[in-house]
Amino acid sequence: MPPQLRAVPAEAPRVIGYIRVSTAREEMISPELQRQAIEDYCTRKGYILAEVIEDLDATGRNFARKGIQRAIESVEGSGIAVVVVWKFSRFGRNRRGWALNLGRVEDAGGRLESATEEVDTTTSTGRLGRGMLAEFAAFESDRAGEDWTSAHKNRLGNGLPHTGGDRFGYLYHRTTTPTRDGIRICPQGCERGECDTSYVPNPDTRDVLTSMFDRYNGGERMRSIAIWLNDHGIKTVRGGRWTPGSVRRTMDAGFAAGLLRVHRKGCGCKSPTNCDSVDFLPGAHDAIITREAWDAYRANRVRRATYAPRTESTPYPLSGLIICDLCRGPMNLQNRQQVKAGYIRGYMYYCARNMRARFCAGSSVQRKEAESRVLTWLRDLGSEVTAESEQVKISARVARTSVQERRKSLLRDQQQIAEALSRLTVQLAKGVVPEAAYNSARAELEEENIALVDALAALDAEDAMPAGPPIHVVRDLIARWELLQAPQKRELLSQLLDHVAVRRIGKGNVELTALTTWGTQVAL
Repeated sequence: MPPQLRAVPAEAPRVIGYIRVSTAREEMISPELQRQAIEDYCTRKGYILAEVIEDLDATGRNFARKGIQRAIESVEGSGIAVVVVWKFSRFGRNRRGWALNLGRVEDAGGRLESATEEVDTTTSTGRLGRGMLAEFAAFESDRAGEDWTSAHKNRLGNGLPHTGGDRFGYLYHRTTTPTRDGIRICPQGCERGECDTSYVPNPDTRDVLTSMFDRYNGGERMRSIAIWLNDHGIKTVRGGRWTPGSVRRTMDAGFAAGLLRVHRKGCGCKSPTNCDSVDFLPGAHDAIITREAWDAYRANRVRRATYAPRTESTPYPLSGLIICDLCRGPMNLQNRQQVKAGYIRGYMYYCARNMRARFCAGSSVQRKEAESRVLTWLRDLGSEVTAESEQVKISARVARTSVQERRKSLLRDQQQIAEALSRLTVQLAKGVVPEAAYNSARAELEEENIALVDALAALDAEDAMPAGPPIHVVRDLIARWELLQAPQKRELLSQLLDHVAVRRIGKGNVELTALTTWGTQVAL
């Protein structure tokens, strides 16, 4: 056979086209363009294009993509000879993932080819060229990542969120400046020089955002807030309908309180968007809600996260707050059919462990009796705090000052230990201190530091506990008891009561003991 001629295969190879549209805006090459290039390439090569697989809005920095994995599996098990991509960068931009997944394709007897970067990968020179193109793709990915990181740090340093865009309750202004592609216009239509990049409260929605926090702190659920927003025709920043999730994300962001939610450094998780390990930094924008409303929201979110889903919409004020004093377990409400009164829903609280398996001897109390005793205690408490409100405020200020002074002292001790460890390490490196002595001294310092960390944690717990009853909550409950819905009553009561323990003493007698949120135990 003459050397310039090649053997024609008996059957044209079957290939799969793979399309990836990146999440990065500068890499958003349309799938139609990629598909057309792949089809033209297959026609020139005489390939049979069995299928085109797409990964839309997918990053190339990893291979956790359903489409690319299905394409590789087709080579491994379905007789596919070639995976054709628009450019080699569409296969991926991660060096390690590139090597591993390309190895899977070639180990199965397949090939990876580019429709616009034709190299002969059957030769060492061609494989070198393909490798260089892959390395350039990885380099561009790294460079883009570094640019984004630098841009994010710059925005945070200026008190702006790490990405631009609308925030509910605010108007987004962006400096009008010339760019390579034209003029970058402020979304609010400001002319050049009229404004800087910033967020200002939106007069049309700021009060709505404030009401969202007021409603949640008043006992409403995310779902009922979403229904309220939709019923009044209020749209999200993207013009859609509200869901409990979008309400939660808007409020959890802390933007309304003038804060920026930032993923905590060193967390190491792979899902920063959904991670709870976050810090809140001061933003350059004005707060719409007060700091007190934000702190109350955060405390309520933590407390209500422990509620069972149905107790958040319970028709009873003490649900989730009543426990059995014998086993410290929960108590459940039961209905009762009575001859004169008829069918009564939620008639009595019973010990759940006694009802299920006689694990406990059991306690019980009529729901109305428990609610009546709590209301009597609440009114007595209202009379006390009204007379002693000023003294309570003074005591709270003194307690906070004492805690702050102790915290400063502990932090100073921690700083001294850190400096001592640093000096000790330098002395070890210079040969001044033997390694055995270094290890002994280091262990002693680390033990002292652990004790300081524990002391700071205990101090934080003490600081979190109020010095006395929250007077505004007591007054609000007493004044609006008859008007409030049960979930709102329970939400406000949970700010006063940690739990109410029930113990039945003989026939017809029941003892109720409450532990308040400020650490006082009272008989009801």
